[in-house]
Amino acid sequence: MEFQPDKCEVITISRKRNLEQYPYTVNSHQLKHVDVAKYLGVQISHDTGPSILSIDYITSKANSTLGFLRCNINISNPQIKEHSYKTLVRPILE
Repeated sequence: MEFQPDKCEVITISRKRNLEQYPYTVNSHQLKHVDVAKYLGVQISHDTGPSILSIDYITSKANSTLGFLRCNINISNPQIKEHSYKTLVRPILE
């Protein structure tokens, strides 16, 4: 497996208002600085407060899955609909 520096990002987590961003290089390739990074499905913000972006991302993902279920499960049995909701949509929100 080959290292891909294009896929790497640098995030500085601090409560300071004026951050000093130092240039980081790997294999003579400078890494880009970001304010929000995704790690294991969770969006991490550069400030340590709650991130509105993370909440918006989770709700849009749950709504997308719910829309998929509405389009593809045309069964009138409410127990199957409830089971599919609890299996696919609720874990995203929790």
